[in-house]
Amino acid sequence: MFVKNVATAAIKTGDRLKLAGVARCYVTRNRAVAEMMVLDQWSLRRIATNQYHWGLGKVNCMPPDGPSYRVDFPPDLFLYAVADALVGSAKRLSLGDLPQRARVKLLTPTLPPGASFASMPPKARQQLIAELTLPVFSECVVRSAPGSVEALLRTGIASQQEAATLSALGGSLGACVAQGVTYSLSPEALRGNLALAYYRLAHAPMLAPANAGQ
Repeated sequence: MFVKNVATAAIKTGDRLKLAGVARCYVTRNRAVAEMMVLDQWSLRRIATNQYHWGLGKVNCMPPDGPSYRVDFPPDLFLYAVADALVGSAKRLSLGDLPQRARVKLLTPTLPPGASFASMPPKARQQLIAELTLPVFSECVVRSAPGSVEALLRTGIASQQEAATLSALGGSLGACVAQGVTYSLSPEALRGNLALAYYRLAHAPMLAPANAGQ
């Protein structure tokens, strides 16, 4: 499959801040499900078709001007915000032993029953491509520059510090892009994917020592 370009959704700064607040509230009140969403690698289709089960309305996390049991944000951006909130709320989360961490075992997204890649609408096809390629790209960046990624995830959403840290990551980002792929990532999508990779790697199993059993 030749991938020319992978683009992600973008939202206005005010909506981005609102989404971050919703995600922080959700992680605080429903952390177990939030962790399952990230660590069990829920598909975007599963997230999109199970909005009620997020429990946003039931845990009273929607802003006053938002709906009770419906979410106005794309499922990928909600997932990114949840991962970011999980990292931000973790008391002990470190990748100091990153070289000894196993690679995250990624689940391959599946197509809806009876669907084929060629027959998918362009937007759905683009979303699937992103699901297939972004986790590998993001893990590469985290492994290449764990300290810089952690610094990014400690900055304020849409802040000058965030922009500066993203800019400083340029070298690592470029080195992790697969040949033939061009990413058009909004700041929230880039930060969110790095948060996903960071949180998953922090929970990845340790590799067995090379001399184990000898």
